[in-house]
Amino acid sequence: MKIAIIVHNLAYGGAERVATMWAKGFVSQGYKVVVMIYDESSPHTYSLPDDVKLVSMASHVKNRIGRIIQRGWQLRNQLKKEKPDVVIDVIPAYWKRMSMIGLNCYKVSTEHNTFERPQNAEKKAKKLQKIYLNRLYDHVTVLTQADKKVVGNQLKHVTVLPNPLALEPIGENIEKKNIVLAVGCIDGWYEKGFDVLVKAWAKVIPTSEDWELCIVGDSKGEGFNYLKSLCKELNIQSSVRFSGFTDNIQPYYQSASIFVLSSRYEGFGLVLIEAMSQGCACVACDYKGRQREIIRNDEEGIICKPDSVDDLAVAIKSLISNSRQLKSMREKSVMRSKDFVLDIIMQKWEDILKPIRQNQN
Repeated sequence: MKIAIIVHNLAYGGAERVATMWAKGFVSQGYKVVVMIYDESSPHTYSLPDDVKLVSMASHVKNRIGRIIQRGWQLRNQLKKEKPDVVIDVIPAYWKRMSMIGLNCYKVSTEHNTFERPQNAEKKAKKLQKIYLNRLYDHVTVLTQADKKVVGNQLKHVTVLPNPLALEPIGENIEKKNIVLAVGCIDGWYEKGFDVLVKAWAKVIPTSEDWELCIVGDSKGEGFNYLKSLCKELNIQSSVRFSGFTDNIQPYYQSASIFVLSSRYEGFGLVLIEAMSQGCACVACDYKGRQREIIRNDEEGIICKPDSVDDLAVAIKSLISNSRQLKSMREKSVMRSKDFVLDIIMQKWEDILKPIRQNQN
């Protein structure tokens, strides 16, 4: 069986990294795999196995509509040439789906964002658009049971497919520092709740002066300047470090004792399972049950209400002040993260592809 994976590029993004991991998993299971990218301007941060064919559909047309038309035409021609049995569309789009009209292949849409957000974060029309678009595919994957519940009977053939873990879970305890870590794009500070985290940190630091808050993430300036000014206003700038973008996040996870996911809303929280795999005790703000699907109980981590400075501060304080709880939670975190390793996630893909293989026999 041949599988084509359509993805924006091989650089930086979480969905892009997941796509490369799927390609690796499919190849290891004996499938032929071709990865099709339509943005060649970004560097290839993520690598593909040698057995995976890479096809670029770069467009140099400056007009947006013209660029989409050209990419759609290129995609259709490449699909007709490669003749895949299955096409996996990473973050679906109408232009990609229209390019597949009339082609004899099983079309899978993989959603990497939540199907519901706070009213001030997404218009109702956009939510409906996601539903209408995904109805054009044969199968749809969502990240959580919570999203599958939101979708309900609006879509057929929906499978919960968590993102796979990219890091190898640590095998034994490693030396940790008094660091509370957060990871995410700084300019997306509102969605990531970094302002809430900084305000919570101002309540934590008076009794934890030997600890440091480290926020790792890219910024073009505006978000960084806001958060820096907020730290100055709260007089905590000496205990907060902004580390900028890194393409090697693992050492940060391994140094930190505590990881905080402070997002106001989050589809899955890939960084959460990454931090757990590297022995961080985790505190996560839970948007309508999504992070609770990862941290299932109080032994695996602490769940907080989103957008609550007090809740977040209390949770961080409780871990800093209780070394026994901190150590136990770190161990449980590593164990839980193993449920998201690539081999286990690929078993879920096998369930999706099983009917297609049966039809071919």
